[in-house]
Amino acid sequence: MTNVPTAGCPRRQPDTVRRQLFALPMLATALLSTQLLWGAFFVESRTRLAYPPPTPIIEDRHGRFLTEGLEEYDQLGFWDMPEELPTKITRALLATEDKRFYSHRGIDLTSIGRAVINNLRTETVQGASTIAMQVARLQDPAPRILRNKIAETITAFALITGYGHDAVLRHYMRIVPLGHQIHGFAYASRRYFRKPVEDLSWAQAALLAALPQS
Repeated sequence: MTNVPTAGCPRRQPDTVRRQLFALPMLATALLSTQLLWGAFFVESRTRLAYPPPTPIIEDRHGRFLTEGLEEYDQLGFWDMPEELPTKITRALLATEDKRFYSHRGIDLTSIGRAVINNLRTETVQGASTIAMQVARLQDPAPRILRNKIAETITAFALITGYGHDAVLRHYMRIVPLGHQIHGFAYASRRYFRKPVEDLSWAQAALLAALPQS
């Protein structure tokens, strides 16, 4: 008995279907390669640790805050971090932002895998950005699309490879926004608590470390 194809529903030839299925991974590979090349092209210009000069704080003779900056300062709220990173704010920050910071090279595959599984299972969006990836994003803000995310990831790896963990962590502590045009923990410590960042209590350090997520 001869099978008659249903009218209006032409059957695809097996060879055509196989060719299309074979072409899908090739197309995906080509698209991913294009994005990787784009990211590599821009990574050289992004691999740097740049920040404005420190912002002066103006106080009265009793030490009360009056204002910050001068006319020539376009960006406010920056102070450098001490050469030796303070223990309390460092531990509080790593516990909050990147627990495995010193065990990866800017890309935490464990966090990425956990985020993918969580995002598939629930409606809550979980990120997997490391401190190095946040440095890349803070220095070169861009829409959160695939190619920018790839460039950010490559940059994070290059920053850790080129400068080392301590330098990248210190730079994040310099430039991270902490509200009210305040950037970095050294400046935030002076503005919020009127003390050097080295003198923060554990509670104050934990409070500042939680600000970037809020």
